[in-house]
Amino acid sequence: MQKLHRLERLWAEQDLARMRRRVAELESVVKQDRSFVAREEAFEKEIQRRKDIILQLHDKEAADERKRLLAKLDAATKAINKDVVQAERKVLAARGVLRGRRNSGVTGHGDFATSSSGMSFGL
Repeated sequence: MQKLHRLERLWAEQDLARMRRRVAELESVVKQDRSFVAREEAFEKEIQRRKDIILQLHDKEAADERKRLLAKLDAATKAINKDVVQAERKVLAARGVLRGRRNSGVTGHGDFATSSSGMSFGL
């Protein structure tokens, strides 16, 4: 009977030692996993930071391009308006009306002259 108790105690001690070794192995694995997860999180944060920088650069480039195109549009609009004014001035000069003044030989309706666009000007 004592031998049986000794064997049971020995087996219990061996089981306890085996469990402690297993716990130590699992603690090591958990520590490695935590280290891996921390590195992965840092890597993901760096990727997101770089993506944010790239998006900011793209937004800035798009804003600069929009500004450049709007300036180009403004210049084209001014050139077109200048051409329209020059054409209307030629038409008015050909009809004898220049800057709202009536020159001799203008055929209008009283004190009013009409532009090429059909607008009436008080003279």
